[in-house]
Amino acid sequence: RWTSPALGPVSPSVFIPESEKLGLIPLVGQWALDTAVRECKQLGLDEQEGFVLSVNVSPIEITESHFVAQVFDVLDRHRYPGEKLNLEVTESTAFTFDTRAEQVMRQLRERNIKIALDDFGTGYSSFNTLKNLPVDYLKTEQTFVRDIENDSYLQYFLYTMAELAHAADKKLVAEGVETPRQLAIVLRNGADYVKGNFFSPPLTFAQLRRKLSRFRTAAPTAKY
Repeated sequence: RWTSPALGPVSPSVFIPESEKLGLIPLVGQWALDTAVRECKQLGLDEQEGFVLSVNVSPIEITESHFVAQVFDVLDRHRYPGEKLNLEVTESTAFTFDTRAEQVMRQLRERNIKIALDDFGTGYSSFNTLKNLPVDYLKTEQTFVRDIENDSYLQYFLYTMAELAHAADKKLVAEGVETPRQLAIVLRNGADYVKGNFFSPPLTFAQLRRKLSRFRTAAPTAKY
């Protein structure tokens, strides 16, 4: 989230595309990764069982020649374990998994870094290539969950996505859950992990620090 002194709150859906157009997204992405890893290390979250830090990565960043080295440098400087990091690459019609992209992702996974395909179902991935994509998680777009309690088609669609993910040996993350009923429906239809304001709205670092006890005391079998 970005709160601009001049503009006030600005949605990522606004400033991320603008950053990509201006060629600033590699700098923004590097800052976001470094900040997130450093602050999670300060809070000791890397030592918490079940914790994984997810950081969004623009498809443009994947094509940068120094991307892998930059990610490894962040981990090394902050002494942060690779297995506690998940990089979420947004699905986009402007980006394809070519040989270079797949090589980058396989290098990251050699360091035990997890890879998620964000907004799955809205862009370029095809069923016949899904099994071979070098990713660990498929993450739904929140519009697939927004009215799921009133839409039997969306429920079946989510179930189908979960079946496809599991057949390809990947986990499905349902995003945008805001109510107990939505939570029950997405879990019943095969989601492995759940994200949304039902659990927490976006938090500042100070707010997160105050709420850490909620994570530390959570049941080990809970799905986030």
